[in-house]
Amino acid sequence: MNIDLPNGNASSMSGDDGGSPPKCYATIAISTSTAKTTVQSAMSRPNNYSTCSPGGTGMASVDNFISGANPYGDPANNTPTLQTGPTALTSVAYPNGLVAQITAVADYVGTDTGSINLGTWSGSTCTSPKIVVINGNFSMDGNTNRRGILVVNGTLNMNGTPGYHGGMHVIGVGVVNRKGGGNGVINCGGMLIANTTSPAGFPGLVGTPTYSINGGGNSSFLASCSGGFTGSLLKFSRPLKRLSFQQVR
Repeated sequence: MNIDLPNGNASSMSGDDGGSPPKCYATIAISTSTAKTTVQSAMSRPNNYSTCSPGGTGMASVDNFISGANPYGDPANNTPTLQTGPTALTSVAYPNGLVAQITAVADYVGTDTGSINLGTWSGSTCTSPKIVVINGNFSMDGNTNRRGILVVNGTLNMNGTPGYHGGMHVIGVGVVNRKGGGNGVINCGGMLIANTTSPAGFPGLVGTPTYSINGGGNSSFLASCSGGFTGSLLKFSRPLKRLSFQQVR
């Protein structure tokens, strides 16, 4: 994994889902013990990363999400301490299929026009969530707070103070760059980064993603959020469910 974590004391990540009883998820969930060591080595301020128990604060809040046989051939990584996710997330076919499902019901599918409606979140109220699929690179700038599901198959660049409530899927080249100061918070569901274009020596399995954060400010990742909607890796693997149907005559 290519990762660059912030040096500022104001940035934070939490894997506590806020439920009762709480479920403890990794602040950064990876798939091999090599990647785990890489992430821990990049944590210049371990106390800024936390989850509930087991896990707690610091380097112990980073863990793999694979339980049982590891498709990457990593026998030391078969018994995660924190909550696990589905092994299917390591397959190129699965996240690509997830993108196809989301694309089929999206409010917008296309390139970055600079003025795409990503939904609205005001205070604690979700007024108009949107499902958006970006074909190519995408930039989130300024003092914005959006809500819904976002898919980017190119590079996701986050500059300044953007906030987001919902699931963010960076599937394709699997590159995220988060820069600049500010108070942007990503809530509920977290972010899935998967490199499906450059498998790293394992046929059919996702390759090495890139996640880079720098700059100051209070940028945060939180698994929990208001309304009882808690975060989980499983949210990234559940098939979409039809809630209503209307025939147009």
